[in-house]
Amino acid sequence: MIKVYQHITKIIDFDTQLPELERIPFDWDAIVRVGSEALVLPTIYCRMSQKKALKLAPKDLNSYLSKVTRLNQERNLDLLKQVRTLSEWLKHEKIDHVFLKGSALLASNYYNEYSERMIGDIDLLINPSHLNQAYKLLLSKGYTRNVSRSHVGKLNIIEERHLPRMASDDYIAAVELHRNITDKPNNGISVPQLLEQKVFENDVAVPSKPHLMYHAILNNQLNSLGYALGTFSTRTLYDCLLLEEREQGLLKRISGANIFTKKFSTYASNFSEKFPKYNLFTLNNILFKKKLNSPLLFSIANYFNLIFMHGTPFVYSRAKVFFQRADYRKALFKQRKRVWNQMFNLPK
Repeated sequence: MIKVYQHITKIIDFDTQLPELERIPFDWDAIVRVGSEALVLPTIYCRMSQKKALKLAPKDLNSYLSKVTRLNQERNLDLLKQVRTLSEWLKHEKIDHVFLKGSALLASNYYNEYSERMIGDIDLLINPSHLNQAYKLLLSKGYTRNVSRSHVGKLNIIEERHLPRMASDDYIAAVELHRNITDKPNNGISVPQLLEQKVFENDVAVPSKPHLMYHAILNNQLNSLGYALGTFSTRTLYDCLLLEEREQGLLKRISGANIFTKKFSTYASNFSEKFPKYNLFTLNNILFKKKLNSPLLFSIANYFNLIFMHGTPFVYSRAKVFFQRADYRKALFKQRKRVWNQMFNLPK
């Protein structure tokens, strides 16, 4: 399986060209399976097209990938219009904000093609003092929400990094208003720092390139539990390669920032030599490679890490307030499904 990830990385990397790709014995069925799970099928198709390497894949596969990519382009163009509309609303109301992740990269025209990256929600980091104002603004523009008192009222069971998704029938993507970029406070980036150093690309507020890369890695390692579970995101790897292409040397600088970026970089070094490998995570990396080549071991290790490295510390950290506050216990019971989902990073 690790070979499949290496081959996908060869396709999407900016240095690998057609002559080198022609020498690789691609397993196209495995590439489609892994690429679909990793949400990088449009990326694979676009990069192959840009390298004039589509002839290496079967014709029926090219036809399928072409359709997937075309649909993704249509969605991303609609999403980009939505981003620009949100940007105008927020600037008009003088709400301090910055777009994050895929929507920021898309608005900055960093991708060679609009269809290149699959994007889910639109993530917006809002100055915490402006969060309620931004929330009310979206309500006034027709967005709907499902917000309990724990999010905006006096009792806050879990200080989530963002409000629940807000959606509108008039727009294609849901919007998440963030008060923070991760659930872990000491992540290496402060919200004021990120907002102060934002830049405007095509009149849209986005993080600086270093912050875009840093946040991409932290999102995978912390919000998606990559650090605790020993997992990895090919989509994040591609975003890092893309930003490195735009600013040479950025990857080496960011990868050594802290234990989260170092662990991600060590995993990524199995697929691209551009990512430094750190001796601190040698044992983790050995286990990571074994897990990739053994689906059963991967599942067992993930469940173990999920319970003992994420769920248990969460319960321990909340035990004191649970026993001391009756209102907390009552609210916890009422919202038990949402709390359980957040403990283990499950869909809400």
